[in-house]
Formats: sequence, C-alpha cells, structure tokens
Amino acid sequence: MMETKQPSFEEHLRAPGWMFALLGLMLGVWSGALTAVAIFSLRSDPLLSGAEAFIFFVSFAAGMAIIVYVMLNSTLMSIIADAHGLHVRLGILGAGRNWAWKDITSSRATAHSTARHGGRGSIFAPSGRRSWSMFGIGDGVELEIADGSWCFVSSQRGEDLTDVIAERLSN
Repeated sequence: MMETKQPSFEEHLRAPGWMFALLGLMLGVWSGALTAVAIFSLRSDPLLSGAEAFIFFVSFAAGMAIIVYVMLNSTLMSIIADAHGLHVRLGILGAGRNWAWKDITSSRATAHSTARHGGRGSIFAPSGRRSWSMFGIGDGVELEIADGSWCFVSSQRGEDLTDVIAERLSN
C-alpha cells in the first residue's frame, strides 16, 4: 500500500496581537518621522541637506526595511510532519529547518526556556541546543537529534506533535 502524501501533522502559528501592534507602531512612528523630515526638507530652509540628508534618508529607509523584514519573519511559523520528516519554517521569507525521521531520536512536550533552549539560535544557548520559537507561544516540543544536539520547536499542540513523532519513530 502506498503511503499517503498528506501531512500527518500540520500547524500554522501566528504571533499574538501585541506583537503585531508593537511592530505596527514602530513602523508607523518610523515612517511618520521619515515623512515629516521629508516634508520639512521641501521648504526653502531644509532641516537637512547634502550628506546629512542622504545619511538620514538611507538609514531611515533601511530601518523601515528591517522592521518589515522582522514583521514578515517573526510573526508566522509553520510546522509540518509528513512521510519524509519534520519541517519547520519561520515567516514568509524566513529560514526553514528539515529533519528526516532517521535524524530524530526522541521528543517530549515541554515549555520553552530561554536558559535551556536559547532563542532562535541565541549565542547564549547551551552548547548543542537551538530553538525554533515563536514569540508569545511558550509551549512546544523538545527534539533530541541523532548527533547529540537538542532543538526546541514552538507548538500550541505539543502533545499531538509528540505523538506523531513517536509514531513515526516506532515505524
């Protein structure tokens, strides 16, 4: 019998509303300041001119691009477990991580701990530990990888994901 191509587990996480509000507020203040300086610069006596104006507008445009990038890559996360393995992707443009089933040795549902798991590749995480975490979601699954490292994956359905992983590992 052929194995189904449908995922056996699929979860799409969104950051909490306060995260969207904070990033939206930052983007609004940043773009408002940029617009205000641009409008005042149209006067006969501009606030900034020459190299100062160039540096200001380039740095503010870069700041807006960074805020939009963070908004697109820190507010969405998808987790899919299928016949090939476990797949995690952060954001629209964000990084992804795939583990084949043979690379996972165990899993358990647990709460996220920055001291234990770090945060998104934090240099302060203990050696051999990484985190694929979503802001505002404190629960998830801790994976033990065959190379001896550990990884935390945020999930609001950690018990269900652990059951799917256990089922796949027993096959």
